[in-house]
Amino acid sequence: MNYISKRYTAALDIPIWITENGMGVENESSFSLEDKINDRVRQTYYAGYVEAMLQAVLEDGVNVGGYMAWSLME
Repeated sequence: MNYISKRYTAALDIPIWITENGMGVENESSFSLEDKINDRVRQTYYAGYVEAMLQAVLEDGVNVGGYMAWSLME
């Protein structure tokens, strides 16, 4: 987001909209039912991504207009 902001949007004060941010998990079909329900892999991924986005906004002044995950289910 810092690169996009510096290169394309900051000078024009245009917000960055993250409109799709999902992830694939290799061999997900072989996970146990409990692992599929708890889905710690995605929880960790999204927590890290949102934390990094917040850091870019608060520390670097990146203008983020909105954030949407890939789908309601992720």
